[in-house]
Order: sequence, then structure tokens, then C-alpha cells
Amino acid sequence: MWIFVRVPDAEPTNNAVERSVRPAVLWRKTGFGAQSERGGTFVEQAPAVRASCRPYGLAVGEFFKKVVAAKRTRRTLALSAAKMSRIMAS
Repeated sequence: MWIFVRVPDAEPTNNAVERSVRPAVLWRKTGFGAQSERGGTFVEQAPAVRASCRPYGLAVGEFFKKVVAAKRTRRTLALSAAKMSRIMAS
């Protein structure tokens, strides 16, 4: 917990993390909630997918299209970070 005392470049607060999740929190707060359990699951997971795609420069919409296509064809979609670029290229 006190790592910032020993490591000079360590942030003493979690402001960066708080700022990174703020858009998702606001989206959930103003989105009027979910009307079903499946909708609730989507609202929980969509911001995580967005955050996972961002560092790799992947378009979230295209990623979701690939996921839906894989689900429809009953293919397993590998979601590891190393394979995400190859998935999007196919």
C-alpha cells in the first residue's frame, strides 16, 4: 500500500485509474440501467472490452462484430491480447 514511498515514480493516488473508469461509470449512471440480466451483463462488460481494445488500436464495433460472428458459427474466439490483432485482421 505504501509502495510510492519506496518507488520514486509511483503515483501516491489512484487518480489515473479513477479517471480511466469514469466514462464507464457515467455511461452506466445515465444509461437508465438494464432491463434484463443479459443487458446488465453487457453494461458491465462493454467498458472492459473498450478498455482492452484501446491499447491495440482495435475498433470496438468491429471487435463486437467478430464476436457475434464467432458465436453464430459456434467458433471459439480467442480473446488473449496477443491474438486480438489477428482476430481483427481475419
